[in-house]
Amino acid sequence: MAAAERLSKAKALLEHPFSHRRLLDVSQACGYLSKASFSRDFLARYGERPSQLLRRCRDLHLLSHLDA
Repeated sequence: MAAAERLSKAKALLEHPFSHRRLLDVSQACGYLSKASFSRDFLARYGERPSQLLRRCRDLHLLSHLDA
């Protein structure tokens, strides 16, 4: 799987509102052996760290439940 495809898959997993995965689990599921290289590649491609995206998506999901 090409790096762009692996990162796209990782982004989709991190954005999923019911994702309770850890970053290490996501990086390994997308073929990365090192969490550090996963984070570096993700930051280079998307301009934010995977941990930031995960936190932002979880916060948005929680807020949407509060508004309901």
